[in-house]
This record gives sequence, structure tokens and C-alpha cells, in this order.
Amino acid sequence: LPATAVHAVSGMETALTALVLLALLACASRAVRGGTLALRALAPLALLLALARPEGVLAGAAVIVTVALLRPYSVAPLARAALLAFVLPLAVLEMARLAWFGLPLPLPFYVKLAHPGLFPGARVVGAWLLAHSWRLGPLVLVACVRPPRSLWPALVATALLAAFFTLPQHLMGYQHRYLAPLDPVLAVLAALGLARAVRGARVLRVPRTTGAWAALCLVALACAGELTDARVDVPERLAYAAGMHAAHLPLAHALAAITPRGRLVLSDAGAIPYYTDWETMDLVGLNDATIARTHVRDPRTVLAFAPDAIVLVSTQRGAFVPMDWNAYEAPIHAAAVRAGFQRVALYRFDERYWLWVLVRPGSGVARGLGPKN
Repeated sequence: LPATAVHAVSGMETALTALVLLALLACASRAVRGGTLALRALAPLALLLALARPEGVLAGAAVIVTVALLRPYSVAPLARAALLAFVLPLAVLEMARLAWFGLPLPLPFYVKLAHPGLFPGARVVGAWLLAHSWRLGPLVLVACVRPPRSLWPALVATALLAAFFTLPQHLMGYQHRYLAPLDPVLAVLAALGLARAVRGARVLRVPRTTGAWAALCLVALACAGELTDARVDVPERLAYAAGMHAAHLPLAHALAAITPRGRLVLSDAGAIPYYTDWETMDLVGLNDATIARTHVRDPRTVLAFAPDAIVLVSTQRGAFVPMDWNAYEAPIHAAAVRAGFQRVALYRFDERYWLWVLVRPGSGVARGLGPKN
């Protein structure tokens, strides 16, 4: 899976989520077969999965419930562990979220529901399933025919997560990174299917050499498909990284060098707030409950935030022309110009992606950034 190299360095805790999910499902499988230590590990792993990615709550709860149904004589200790190491910590987190944002769900959930339609993520999930269907699909189906009881937690969690991701739109979802933690699970299922197929070939008295070559061809087909995608995926991500190094990181370092720290408004935040440590209004809504819930970016509210710098995205260098996804920045740009803001810096991400930095002339931020072309 060459895209794993991309997911390992692109944030979203994708690699960590994949690791914890696989560990949780492995423990669930052992717990169903009677493993006491694996049973005790379920609740802590489920909590860690939920902290890595919010949707991990669904997978963790599904695994715990499925194991309890398959192993009813262990319901009491499993319920106690789940209450102490899964439910109570998440309840504390939920109370903190309600107290701070006044919303019951993480802000990204509200941001991603802005897309019209009942199942905006269905197309992406369908593409992910289609890609795996001809690479791993036959082997996964073999594994799912009359699956052993120990496999049910993995099947339930995988199906539930895939179904969930049909609900939100997949913002910045390149290489299916929201679904990527399920890739190792499908690989394990495919390996089990391969083992079943080889055993079935022996029962049918298929020559061992023939069965081995058939198995090798199936694995080679899956790998070849992934390597074919890598020819497009890897250069695309490298180009994106080059844009980050040419635009976002230089801007972040320039702002971080300015003292005292100021206030920042922008949509394409990325690593900029982390490097600058400036108080930031994220116009996407990732840290603003009002924007996340209403999807309204009122220029008056933006200016009332008293920003020292406003960073907008334009498709052109000489005139401010937003993209489709940030069309709301056009009235913000107009209001900022009327309020006395001017563009003092320009950073090129690529030919049609420019970061416009607007500040008040004569301010410390204007002097710190200096004229840029």
C-alpha cells in the first residue's frame, strides 16, 4: 500500500488510527477465543482509538458490544472495564466540549456536513470499495463466507466505519485517508481468505505447485494495482509538499518572528497557527462553533475579531479571485480593504494558488513581513 507513506506524514493521525484499530481487532479476535488478557485490553484500546479519531468511538463501542454478545459469560468484567476505561473518560471529554463549544459533536463533523445531499461521502466510499474489490475483493469474500466467530468484531467494525463515512464530505481526503485505517484490516481479511483458498485447493486435490502459483498471482495482482496508483499519488503529494514549503512554511516562520504575537484570520490554516502560536480564527470552522454550525463567515465578525493579519487564497497573483471552496473570502477581502487593510505579502503555492497576506499599513506586522512579490 504505497499510500501508507503519504498517510504516515500527512497528519489526521491516520497511521496511529490504523495501528490502534488493528490492535483492537486483534485483541477482540483473541478475546472471543477465550483470551483473558485480550479481553482486558479492549476498553483501553477503544478509548485510545476514540482519542485518535472521533469516529473511533463507533468502532470501539461496536467491538466491545460484539465481543460481549459472542462471549456472554464475560459480560460483567467487560462491562466494568468499558465503564471505567471507555465510557467515563469519553463522558468527561464530552462535558468539556459542551462547556467550551456548546456543541455535542466535534467541530469537524459540523464542517463536513455543510455539503448538500444526504450521503455526500458515498461516492468516495464507493470508489474506495471499488479499488479494493478487484485487488483484494475475491480473497476478502472467501474469508467472509461462514466467518469464524472470532472474525465478527472486525467485520462489524469495518462495516460500521465504512457506512459512517458515507455521511460527511471528505474534505482533504486524498488517497482515501479517512478510510485508510481500514486498509490493513482488509489486508488481514484477504490473507485469511488466501489461507482458506489454499486449504480448499488441497481438499480438492489441486497440485500444491498449482495452488501456490495461483496464490502468488492473486497477491501480485493486488500489489500491481497499488503500485500503478502510486505513480500518480506520490508525485501529486510531493507537489503538494513543495507548495507547503514554498508558501505556508515561509509565511508561518515570518509571522512567528514578529513580536508580540498577534491575531490571525485564515481558511487554509495547515501548520501556520502551530508555528506562529498566534490566536487564530479558522474560517473553515475548525475552531469556531458559530462558523462550523452555520457555515456563515460574516465580514463584520471577522473584523470584530481585530485581526493583525488576514490570509486569503486567490487563484491569481494580480487580482483577488477565490476558488469555489473559498468563495466566501471575496466579501471578506472587500471589507478588509475598506477597513484599511492592504496586501503586503504574497506567497506562491502553485500557479493557481496564492496566499494573500493583508495587514494594516504601518503596523508591526507590516514591518515584520516587509514587501514581497
